[in-house]
Amino acid sequence: MGRIVDLKIDEHKLYSYAKNAFRQGNYLLCAQNINEALTLYNISPEMKSAFYELLIFMYENTDNSAAKTDILVKNAPQAEGDFAQIDFKELAIADFDFSEIEIEEEYGEIYKYSQIKDALISRDYTKAFTKLLASELSQKYLLKLTEYICLAYDEDKDFNLNDYFVPAISLLAKLDDKAKLINVMLAFDGALRDLVVDGANVFADDADDLVKLLSLAEAYYLNSEWDVAKSLYKKALNYSPYNEDALFHMSAILYSKGDREEAEKVFAKYKVMFRNTFLPLEMYQRYFESGYVKTTPVLYPYLDANFADEMAREIIEKVEKEGLDGVTLKEINQAISICQTEEDCLMLPLIFNVLSKDKLQAVILFSLPNPSISNAIKTKLLAKLFDIGYQGRYIAYYNSKLVFASMVALDGEYDIYYKELYRKLVLKMPFSALSMPLKCNILKTVIAKAESVIPVVDKSDESYVAYLVLKNYAKACKILVDWEHVEQLLSIDKVYLPKFLSKHKLTRWIIK
Repeated sequence: MGRIVDLKIDEHKLYSYAKNAFRQGNYLLCAQNINEALTLYNISPEMKSAFYELLIFMYENTDNSAAKTDILVKNAPQAEGDFAQIDFKELAIADFDFSEIEIEEEYGEIYKYSQIKDALISRDYTKAFTKLLASELSQKYLLKLTEYICLAYDEDKDFNLNDYFVPAISLLAKLDDKAKLINVMLAFDGALRDLVVDGANVFADDADDLVKLLSLAEAYYLNSEWDVAKSLYKKALNYSPYNEDALFHMSAILYSKGDREEAEKVFAKYKVMFRNTFLPLEMYQRYFESGYVKTTPVLYPYLDANFADEMAREIIEKVEKEGLDGVTLKEINQAISICQTEEDCLMLPLIFNVLSKDKLQAVILFSLPNPSISNAIKTKLLAKLFDIGYQGRYIAYYNSKLVFASMVALDGEYDIYYKELYRKLVLKMPFSALSMPLKCNILKTVIAKAESVIPVVDKSDESYVAYLVLKNYAKACKILVDWEHVEQLLSIDKVYLPKFLSKHKLTRWIIK
């Protein structure tokens, strides 16, 4: 007699299964149970919160900080009032190793480094590499010089690292983090490329943490050394089986080599793990099934610009035929999120030209909170939202901050300078460029007062009028501001400040 299958799988049983899987270290099974629970139509808010908490905890244990941030942003509490900001900086990986004690530098080392750097900048490569070969420098200076070598490769078409084989190899041997220099070496055919391909396993053994190993794998991957990159990503997955960077690039390599069965297994694991994030999984699937994967190595999380163009045209054609709905709104958002820069994103001019004002507003408001969309593109979207006259609340995720703000138009007749100043401040302040919250109604009042005092603004006084507006805005909002930072941003000359006040018959900065 067969086993009776329990069809009454509810949120509590799935939570129990997910917790047990997590305790056993089976994160894939844990994620599957969480995904199943979150699709239940009758899941309670309390249990939904518990599942997301477990999902975040799982990501913390798999070094997937980006995915964790996605989940937090997706479920952040709604803020009250006309402005609020949640800072997720604590989720970011630190750029500095604070365990290392800063050692006082010897003057001689700085001098040697400066000589080599200046020779590289002036393109006297023979002098630079001769001095480099003869100098003993610390890791800090060796890494800085590596960046100047990379710059020489990027900007000087006549530069060939093969001409300096011995000093280049000597530098590579001394570096703890070899990825950047290897990336340049792989760009040249010849002895250097052969050496770093043949020595990949040795370099992998020297990579003493996951970050260095992934950087090394990326260098080989971007230079189409698929077999070497595959072995390095495999090693990375042995350290961290659910690392999103390694899973994605391993999938791309397997698809590009035609190993579809194995590729689908790896990508299936990726999809299970990151189903509840903003990552454009459907678009990644389309890319892997296209011919683009065989021709252009893409750097996660962005895809090939030609593929992005093709997707954009296809989606806009669908929108023109069928209109904008939930499905096409999501597809537009995904097509934007696979582009790294505004120049790569054909979807932007398409939606700006094709969609009506109301539909364009819907697309932009849907896109601004998405952590997968680059900051540069979000800046463009926010500017467009202002320019089409949107008034109302919006949420934007930018530079590890989730900002809740309201946008209000500047009504009435104003000088063109004040109109542009208002626009600039509305677009800058929510993203903390000026370390100030955005309160549009107060800003409008201050702008009006400033124009009544200084109706015509000379070109030489524009920064000082902006400073005047910000001073009064900060007082009205009762906020503390780092004025030295603001003065640097506006290039304020403190010697000229009293003259500016006297010129406009102002005894102090506050306008009554």
